[in-house]
Amino acid sequence: MVRFVTITRWTPQTARALDERWNTVITGKAPKAVLDAFAKVKVIALEISMGNNLSVLVYEIEEKDLVEANIVGRYLKDVCTMETYPTIAFEDFLKVREALPMEKIPKPEQWTK
Repeated sequence: MVRFVTITRWTPQTARALDERWNTVITGKAPKAVLDAFAKVKVIALEISMGNNLSVLVYEIEEKDLVEANIVGRYLKDVCTMETYPTIAFEDFLKVREALPMEKIPKPEQWTK
């Protein structure tokens, strides 16, 4: 599974259109390709900041489904903007940190005076 964080933003002018578009996904009225793609997304968390017109979605997708899962973004892209970042879980970060502790990383040379 590959983990991602997507920050979705909308404006007051697109809020209703985004709500209606998501509602078609939730109620099963979106195009079949969108519903099939969304079914491949394992949602871990969804947080919404109404006052800031944004949401943060943490989710995982099987590597083999990465291309198909992008259909969901294509379906929403005209009513919002999305920034998507690949991430790792904190538990995995701890493994990285254990494999290469800071003491083994050379300190950078000072580049400003």
